[in-house]
Order: sequence, then C-alpha cells, then structure tokens
Amino acid sequence: MSDLKRLFFGLSLNEEARLSLARAASALRLHKGRLHPPENYHLTLAFLGMTPAEAVGPLLRLGNLAMREPFQLALAPDMGSFKDGTILWAGVEPSAPLMALQGRLSAMLRENGFPVADEPYRPHITLGRGVKLAAPTPAVTRAVFPARGVTLFESLRLDDRLVYRPLTEARKGE
Repeated sequence: MSDLKRLFFGLSLNEEARLSLARAASALRLHKGRLHPPENYHLTLAFLGMTPAEAVGPLLRLGNLAMREPFQLALAPDMGSFKDGTILWAGVEPSAPLMALQGRLSAMLRENGFPVADEPYRPHITLGRGVKLAAPTPAVTRAVFPARGVTLFESLRLDDRLVYRPLTEARKGE
C-alpha cells in the first residue's frame, strides 16, 4: 500500500507580506475560530489532496516546468470569507502572470492525471478557519512579494498543529 501525503502547490510569501498579514490578523476580533500562524501563510495555486508519496518527484518536475519567469505580486487591502464565512482570507492584487501560472500548472496537472478543482481560481491567502468575526475586518497594508518559484507543500499535523512543510521549490531568476 502506498504512503499518502496531503499535498498542494503554492507560492511562498516574503517576510514583509507575512508581517503585513500578521498585523491585520492580530487586529481581528473573533467570536470563534482559529487563525493560522504567519509561517503557514502562502498563496495556493492547486490543491492536490491525498497523493501517493511516489508522485512527489513527477509533481516537482511539473512545478518546475510551470514556473517560467519570476514576477511580483502585492497584497490587496481587503479580507473576505468563503464557505459560509468560516474561511477567512486576504486578497492579492490582480495579476495576469499569476493567472497564467495557475492556468498552466492546472493544465499540466490534468494532462498528467492529477485531480484539479474545476471551479474558477480565486487567488487568496487563508488566514483562518472556523472563524466568526466580532467586528469588521481591518485593511491589510499593501506589501509586495516576489513569485520566484512554485512550492510543493505537504500539509500535516504535528503536535496538534497544522503545519505546511515545503517539500521543494522550483525557483527562477536567481
């Protein structure tokens, strides 16, 4: 039987973006829910779910092929929610290179037999889950961060904490 890993592709954030998001998150007043620690902040490109461990090598190659040129992204000032308000997110400013990268990666994953969501891609950074806010969300301070590489992450629980461990990153332009 194959060892399974819960995997997803994403873009890592720099320290400036993490600090901006952490400041906005610390200003939130919650009725309930849990905020993610800043070290878990990332921009998801494609969620794969439970995947055989032997697929990691082929996935790393696809991530490397999908990332062609580095580009810049910026945090947007807004926060919002999905799934009846329980997934709290921060936005990113519209980016044609980001949408092209995500589309290319999704197409390559499908062509190679990996499941990819059919719903339209909505770029966001998840800040918390199971959240019910007690007050309106604060604005996020704009921060620019580079998209230099696609990271394959493993999602796991360690000591009852959700941890997103980067397995590797295909970096361009360094």
